[in-house]
Amino acid sequence: MSNKQNNVRQNNQKNQLPSQSYQYSGPLPPSSEMRNYGIVDKTLPNRIMELAEKQTNHRIEMEKKSMDLNEQEMNANIFLTKWGLYLGFFLIMSALTCAFVMIIKGQYTGGIFSIMFVLVTLAITWYKANKRK
Repeated sequence: MSNKQNNVRQNNQKNQLPSQSYQYSGPLPPSSEMRNYGIVDKTLPNRIMELAEKQTNHRIEMEKKSMDLNEQEMNANIFLTKWGLYLGFFLIMSALTCAFVMIIKGQYTGGIFSIMFVLVTLAITWYKANKRK
């Protein structure tokens, strides 16, 4: 080996520093690490605790808001479902009333086909609604 290669190898060995890495899960580091942070700066453990508390409070607030939005959405869906039932009932009753008026006025074919159309439409709607379940 040449003298130049030995110098490069020795320089590389001198420049290497030992390193350690820690891994933990959760909002707070282990107590031993908190103690070490306190050695570096006395305020660090308190600041870390405050950050963890703020994060927890923020998460709780966001979950409450999400629950409130889900409840409002559910109430809106119930309202729309009821209105859909009421309007559908009104529409069917109006169509049947018109069909019976047609029959009374002597338009038997139009009245009977109107009644059949309403009944077939109801049957198809009922079938599709129960098919989804």
